[in-house]
Amino acid sequence: MPFVVSVTSQWAPKGKLLHLPVEFVGCRFREPPPSITTEADAPHTVSAWVRLTRGDLNASVASQNGATKNAFKLAYAPGDGKWRFVTYDSDSATAAEKRAVSNRSAKLNEWTHLAGVYDAGANRIRLYENGELVAANTVTGTFNATGGFLIGRSQNNGAYE
Repeated sequence: MPFVVSVTSQWAPKGKLLHLPVEFVGCRFREPPPSITTEADAPHTVSAWVRLTRGDLNASVASQNGATKNAFKLAYAPGDGKWRFVTYDSDSATAAEKRAVSNRSAKLNEWTHLAGVYDAGANRIRLYENGELVAANTVTGTFNATGGFLIGRSQNNGAYE
């Protein structure tokens, strides 16, 4: 799934600063662990501008790795054609999955702002599309994922998707 990041870099030797959009197609990014505190009592939010170009494939926007599961993932599923924010209650193959699935179909070739929120105090996850709340669900908690923060992929039972 392509995504665009605003990059600032220094152009040597003249010292010019450039601001340019960069499109990553078919690439994956992994930030060294741990990037986001995902302990059960630690609220967190992940957001991204996304542009879905194919509706027939699973698409992971961002996730935080554990050993087996993701503490969270922001993703698209072709089965229902909707965005979702997913959390797991533990880092095991049998972990319970909780989803906040959008109440609207994802639009192809249109920029959409997504935000997944874990509200630890209220034991809720929420999904926002373009600033509007489109889904929420009750959760029992999440786990502290100590793996990397991933852009463009996630994992399931220890294997990358």
